[in-house]
Amino acid sequence: MGMGDEKRQHGLSANVCLFPVLHPLARPQRHESGREHLGSQSDRARRPASEPMLVSICYQSRAHGTHVESIHPHGGEIQPSWLPLPHVLSHLLFQRQNQFLPQPRHGPWRGCHDRASGDADADRRESHPAGACMAGRLGLLIQTMRSLSDNRQWARRRRKGAGRCGESRVPAGGYSDFPTRRRPGRRRRNQSSRAGVEFASRLPSVSARDQRRWHGAVSGEGQRVVGSRGLNVSRLFLAALLFALFAAIVPVLAAEATNRLVNALAALELLESQARGQVKPTKEEMLQAVSSVTSAAHAITPTDTILLPRLQKLATEFGAQAIPTPEKPLNVADGLSRLLLTLQMEDLTKRPPDQIKAHPSAAFFPGAIPDGAPRVTKELMIDGATPEWHSTGLYAAPGEIIEISLNRASLIKGVTVRIGAHKDDIRGHDQWSRVPEITREWPIKDAQTFIASPFGGLIYIVVPKNGKFGEFKVTVRNAVEAPLFVLGQTDTKDWCERIRALPGPWAELATRKIILTVPSGQIRKLEDPVTLMQFWDQVLDADAELAGRSKERERPERIVSDVQISVGYMHSGYPIMTHLDAAPRMVDLAVMKKGEWGLFHELGHNHQSGDWTFNGTGEVTVNLFTLFVFEKVCGKKPREANKCLAVPQRDESLKNYLAVCDFSKWQRDPGLALLMYVQLQESFGWETYIKLFAEYRALPDNERPKNDDEKRDQWMVRFSKAVGKNLGPFLEAWGVPISETAFREISGLPTWMPSDWPAAQANLGDAPSG
Repeated sequence: MGMGDEKRQHGLSANVCLFPVLHPLARPQRHESGREHLGSQSDRARRPASEPMLVSICYQSRAHGTHVESIHPHGGEIQPSWLPLPHVLSHLLFQRQNQFLPQPRHGPWRGCHDRASGDADADRRESHPAGACMAGRLGLLIQTMRSLSDNRQWARRRRKGAGRCGESRVPAGGYSDFPTRRRPGRRRRNQSSRAGVEFASRLPSVSARDQRRWHGAVSGEGQRVVGSRGLNVSRLFLAALLFALFAAIVPVLAAEATNRLVNALAALELLESQARGQVKPTKEEMLQAVSSVTSAAHAITPTDTILLPRLQKLATEFGAQAIPTPEKPLNVADGLSRLLLTLQMEDLTKRPPDQIKAHPSAAFFPGAIPDGAPRVTKELMIDGATPEWHSTGLYAAPGEIIEISLNRASLIKGVTVRIGAHKDDIRGHDQWSRVPEITREWPIKDAQTFIASPFGGLIYIVVPKNGKFGEFKVTVRNAVEAPLFVLGQTDTKDWCERIRALPGPWAELATRKIILTVPSGQIRKLEDPVTLMQFWDQVLDADAELAGRSKERERPERIVSDVQISVGYMHSGYPIMTHLDAAPRMVDLAVMKKGEWGLFHELGHNHQSGDWTFNGTGEVTVNLFTLFVFEKVCGKKPREANKCLAVPQRDESLKNYLAVCDFSKWQRDPGLALLMYVQLQESFGWETYIKLFAEYRALPDNERPKNDDEKRDQWMVRFSKAVGKNLGPFLEAWGVPISETAFREISGLPTWMPSDWPAAQANLGDAPSG
């Protein structure tokens, strides 16, 4: 059969990545006729057991539509069969023991030859010791690739036309109805497939439905039955493919080669037994089991009759337990519930809006809509020049369809609509206090777009970056109003009398510089949002000033509070994510004026530059912004902002460090490392940092540091030149590695050290010394 026919038969697209499978242990021998074959029966009898003869049998899986290959321990000549690469890997991962991939009632290492010859041990035999684990199978595949690339005789036969479709030999006393020769002048394209079906039909243990799935066959001594046609691929390509593929996957798969839980059915059995209290697996076993079944569920089709029915039965029995809440989170021990919830989430993303229902967990988080809350229609003007999320002051009720309308003239490529601000995916955590992923975006491609979320959430119009569009109008229908205050637009009286009481469970306080997203309960009693948000604007302006950036921002920063986030207590990004306990502090002006280290710190990350942040200082230079905000907005000096910078602690820390002067210790201690930067600030002021950061921002690409060594060198040289002092001895005393080239570049400047170094007294560095 031609290559195009083979693709059509197996449902492969024209651009699918194909992979040759040809087992190498069946070493060809030169026949008297000049052809290569696998040897006579006596040859096979004399062959050592450690080097068995193997035969490839290809079949197509009923439930999965995958064209896979089993390897069998007896005679017949190997023929190449082209397989989709993902299917080969799926075969390696799951075809073992209980057999995740369905078989025509035979194990993966048992073949037609065993059954046809009546071998009584066929059901118990495994063809090769390497077959005991995935690492062994990978070894077989590696040898396969090597054999294919080295076998010039095979390539020569292909060029000469040997082994074309329809060509075979009939064994003595064998199956006389096999095609024995080609009809002159005509190619019988699908003959080899028919031969395979006919051969398979003689196996009494294989059902008729499975017989039609066979795509190749084996016969007795010396015969040749050709499977699908191979491709004449260059040895160089095969070698490159082999190297790239196995360099990436061998270490991963080999590490799990002996793990029985990579088998999906075995993993599911473990999860079910654990849910019933019959076994107590380890944490690692539970995580592996959930991962295996999830991966398997991705690979199967909706017609699967092995895994899906079991999952559906378990969902009926245990589905009510798959609802995480802050009071009753799902832990690793709740493996089956976590699995069912994961599969449920993925199923929901594939459903059209009219099939989306409210998820039971939505009542716990993000929150329920009050009974009787009216649904509204609202027209919005969106500033297309501002990228990212645009708040609408509207909330999508869980399971309800939202209609987004734009006139044809307003359709803009790349504009999307989002439901939900809580974008962190928490499925990597050992504990889930909410559904791991509860937000989603949809493209707006037509004048009308219908969307729905099982969890609900605030509605945003998302403008692509670098779009620079003008204003456009969007109409949102069937949404619930949520509290939204915009500095300079929202009337304070209207806020107090109506807006803050709107039924949406989440509220936003916005300026052109920052937007805070908090539970609506936190702002119900907020009387003066104007002063609060003016303070936040001052914080963002201070960050921009230190970073050397314009105070007029391309888009506002965002801070979103959540019941659980992906990493840390807070983390930077867009949006900055915090836990719920930060929400009341964010909207309390009195608390914010005292200084909020965590929130200022995360905003600092969004202004930090890698050009002047080398290894070990990621959590250090960011706090220059934290300290700057404390001083400029909250009126607190650095030594008042954090106890690690207070006089007693900093003196003791410096003394202890100088006793060892270990740069690796300096890198591991952010508080200690920050002291070095504070010494420079106390001696030369914030103006030097502002000047230096602006200088870095203006650097052309070819002058920017490319590695850690260059970052440290440039930092010392640029700072020294900015203050007119040689900081080499200072950094050297701290143990910071600097190159000799950098030392020479500033050698003409007067050296500088803090006046009371190394005593580190209370007034350390009040004035520079020359």
